[in-house]
Amino acid sequence: LVPGSLVDEVAGVDGVRAAAGVVESPGPQVVGDDGKVLGGGFGPPPLVYNWIDDDALRIGVLRDGRAPGADTEVAIDFRTAETLGKQLCDQVDIATTQDGVRAYTLVGISGLGDDGSQSTGARPLLFTTAEAQRLVNQPDQFNYVVAGATDGETQDQLAGRLSQALPEW
Repeated sequence: LVPGSLVDEVAGVDGVRAAAGVVESPGPQVVGDDGKVLGGGFGPPPLVYNWIDDDALRIGVLRDGRAPGADTEVAIDFRTAETLGKQLCDQVDIATTQDGVRAYTLVGISGLGDDGSQSTGARPLLFTTAEAQRLVNQPDQFNYVVAGATDGETQDQLAGRLSQALPEW
């Protein structure tokens, strides 16, 4: 884990256009309308992510709806939505260690690729940053920081600048 303060440090490095902290962690489970955990411990795992506004830094795109804007909202991948039979504005139940089963309002449906038509083996659950950190017990911490380069800066150049500016990371 890295401290939330690292995001500002990365953002301040010459050549960085934008930086964002990423929560990416297992833990909470999706619960179906039958009250059972989706997959029952088998199949693709759910992974908690925080929503990142910057399109170039975020993994995936919205196919429908919008990003979570409140701690009571969630966006899920299209395959999970199809499996659950859920549509925008429906309730999605998530089993958590903090609250037991908690209801979230489905505000977005996501996917991978340019048009969101692709999926991964995992079941991404996208929350606000504060809620994602709370759900995985990482207050003001991220799993990693992503950075986008300014125009004309190559990935190798940016990696070199980051390595030089932040050698401890």
